[in-house]
Amino acid sequence: MSAPATDAAVPIGWWRRHAAPLIVLAVAVPALAFVVIGLPIIDDSTAAPAHRPVAQGTNAEVEGYSFTLTKSQEFPGEGTGPGGNDIPVGSSLVAAVIEIEAGASDSPPTNDEGLFCETELSSRSTGAERRWSELSDVAMFGYQIGEGRDDFCSLEGEPLALEVVFLTPEGTYEEATLDLQLGSEDLRFELVH
Repeated sequence: MSAPATDAAVPIGWWRRHAAPLIVLAVAVPALAFVVIGLPIIDDSTAAPAHRPVAQGTNAEVEGYSFTLTKSQEFPGEGTGPGGNDIPVGSSLVAAVIEIEAGASDSPPTNDEGLFCETELSSRSTGAERRWSELSDVAMFGYQIGEGRDDFCSLEGEPLALEVVFLTPEGTYEEATLDLQLGSEDLRFELVH
């Protein structure tokens, strides 16, 4: 004998009806907590190291080398075309020269370990820190690196005059500093005013 057929619907349990929304909540709440709490903690732990300030006209010693910012200047944009200087209006080129000399030790440092320095221009004039990378092709703005100067910082135990150029919004120069990184050292030079 077979079981009698019933036309009555079997009620679905509460857990079964709400399974999909509960799964979404179980995934979304921890993800949201990570975004709100975890990411700021990670950002703080990977923040840039503190810069060692270098006052105007003084030098800093790092890895057996002496670094001195000797010149800096802002070149405001006058536009392209006749009467212009190839720098866009509202922009400026900021150039700086850093004299680098090997220390006075008996054996000058060499570049066997790959000593290279990197530069950035930074400004805090708007309250938040903004950074600009060094230009790789300054000729497109009608600028020429000075004779006897280099635009690449490779330390080989010889004196070096490093000239770096940045394209920034006009007016950045007054509040800007030049940041130089060599290995784990970060130097922050005041620009020459």
